[in-house]
Amino acid sequence: MKTLSFLNLFFLLLITTFSFSNIIETEDPKPHDEDKKKNKYASFPGGDSALACYILNNISYPERAVDLNLIGTIHLKLEIDENGRIVQAEPDKKLLPEIHNQIETLIKKMPDWNPGIRNGKPFKSKVLVPIQFQIK
Repeated sequence: MKTLSFLNLFFLLLITTFSFSNIIETEDPKPHDEDKKKNKYASFPGGDSALACYILNNISYPERAVDLNLIGTIHLKLEIDENGRIVQAEPDKKLLPEIHNQIETLIKKMPDWNPGIRNGKPFKSKVLVPIQFQIK
């Protein structure tokens, strides 16, 4: 496998940073009172740019994907519990088993997230993380 970097064989993992961690909550964290500062969605420690760096530094582009000139976007649906742990991770589609092995390893090593906060208390939430694979 080839490790991704900007100089290593010009392979680039593009991460969609526009609405990077899309929130797909089943419940709105907005309060029914005026104390809106205590309400937040789940987030990766350090924010979206830290998540992008984590992904870039911890995923490899499989040689088979390179040989097939495979490009595409996988959306990871992550369920974050009240303690910030990822309790479920589900990709929206399968590209290659080798890519999904990389994604599984990425998720297993991922640090805990900052949990969603509603009315000052942590709550379970879901986020959608798009990862775009493209050869340049």
